[in-house]
Amino acid sequence: MEWIDNPIFLCGHRKSGTTLLLSLFDDHPNLNVFPPDSGFWYGYYPRYESDQFSDQEKCQRAINVMIENFKSDLENLDSWKKDQKKFDLNEFINKFKESLPSKDIHPKDVLDSLMKSFFEISKFENNKVAWMEKTTSTEIYALEAAKWYKNAKFIHLIRDPRDNFASLKSGWEDRYVDQNDSPERLLQSLLDRGLYGLKLASTNQEVLGNDRYKVIKYED
Repeated sequence: MEWIDNPIFLCGHRKSGTTLLLSLFDDHPNLNVFPPDSGFWYGYYPRYESDQFSDQEKCQRAINVMIENFKSDLENLDSWKKDQKKFDLNEFINKFKESLPSKDIHPKDVLDSLMKSFFEISKFENNKVAWMEKTTSTEIYALEAAKWYKNAKFIHLIRDPRDNFASLKSGWEDRYVDQNDSPERLLQSLLDRGLYGLKLASTNQEVLGNDRYKVIKYED
């Protein structure tokens, strides 16, 4: 499959509706959509851009974060539990390793290799014009991503902070209790990180322009 270097990055604070929007785009006939939150923009970049890590360590870190995120989503699918040959995770990992440069791995190489490998394994029809990736912190590094990909576009979801916190709090027992020592700390995280995201929605759009950086409200 011919590789198309036209990414669309889906941005927004957690529980702002990014997963819902990603799912809606997944049915678009001209998009290759990477289905889970890849984790690239918080679990890999920018820390593993550093020369203090070997190429082998960079490769393994990408597998530990991004492909493990993907595996977590796969394990929730009954169809994959019944027939793991439909999407061979080991083949995905091997293709990812093979597609990386042999040395001097750049973060863009990692992201490209992840997407290329997934789309090749998935055997999508060759009628795509762009690919889509989602991480709940992409907006923090949007300007870097725009330098890597001259045709990159961004969709940034924002949500009423009151509804955002209600959604976060509803997941306290199942998820966030392991990440915060109290609901109050979870709220403080939203106030700090959520506010930062709202500010970035404005500044990124100002720098990149409305044609490249689109901000939409979850409520719309």
